[in-house]
Amino acid sequence: PEFNIFALADAVGSRDPVKSWMIYRQAVDAGHGSEAIIGTLFWQVKSMALAANAKSASEAGLSPFVFSKSKKNSGNFSKEELGRLLSDLIVMYHEGHRGTVDLELAAERWLLSIKNGTRMVPGA
Repeated sequence: PEFNIFALADAVGSRDPVKSWMIYRQAVDAGHGSEAIIGTLFWQVKSMALAANAKSASEAGLSPFVFSKSKKNSGNFSKEELGRLLSDLIVMYHEGHRGTVDLELAAERWLLSIKNGTRMVPGA
């Protein structure tokens, strides 16, 4: 099947590590770069964090559709978890650019960690 980046974002929002990992592997195996995928993961978690802290789409600075999905998905995580997930994605991205972590493997570990909230990013 063709890779759908939004399916990956939805799986992360649903806190489904196995589905997230499977979609990620499809993307990587189809030639999509881990860096671009991490950017989408960051957007998803950031949108959930914004929605969790806002009463409306305009207050969150999101479109009504994105706000609605993000608000629903944010209920699957505590605000602290969302902050930690964002932090871990930032660390992963920069460590990958420095060459201190394998970005593809770090993204896999991050995706598999979303179920139980364990930190799987080196240096985080």
